[in-house]
Amino acid sequence: MRDLVGKTVRFILEGQEGAFSGEVLKDAKDRVFVKSETGITRLIKSKVCGFEPAEEPGEWVNLLVLACQNTTIGCPGVQYVQEGDGFKQTDFDVFMGQCPRKCDSCKRGSKGELRSVDGPFLRQMLAGVICGEYPKGESS
Repeated sequence: MRDLVGKTVRFILEGQEGAFSGEVLKDAKDRVFVKSETGITRLIKSKVCGFEPAEEPGEWVNLLVLACQNTTIGCPGVQYVQEGDGFKQTDFDVFMGQCPRKCDSCKRGSKGELRSVDGPFLRQMLAGVICGEYPKGESS
C-alpha cells in the first residue's frame, strides 16, 4: 500500500457495510492511516478485505472474458478477451468458429470483467501469453 500514500482510496472493511474512502496518509506495518471527512482513522490491515484507488487512472476500458469448454469430450476450451459492456451469442463465433472440436455440446459463456476474474483461472489463462508482435529487423 506504500504506493497509495497521498491518493484517495476506497476500502472494504470486515464487519462494515459499504466502502470507507479517504486519503492514505501513512502506511505502517500493521495499520494504514487514512484522512477522511470525519478526521484521521487508523485502519488495521488485517480488517481490510479489499481496496482500490477512488479515481481510475486514465480512461477506463471494460474488457470481458468469454470462454468455451466441453468436459463431455475432454476439451479444456479457450478464452477470448473483448472490449465492451456486454456480449452477444454471435461474439462466440469469433474465437470458436475455427475450432476443429466444436460441437453442439460445447458450453460457452462469460467469465465476467477481466479484473474480476477468479485468480487461479486468470493465472492459468494468461500463463505464457505474449501480447503484440516481435519487431521486424535484422537479427544480431
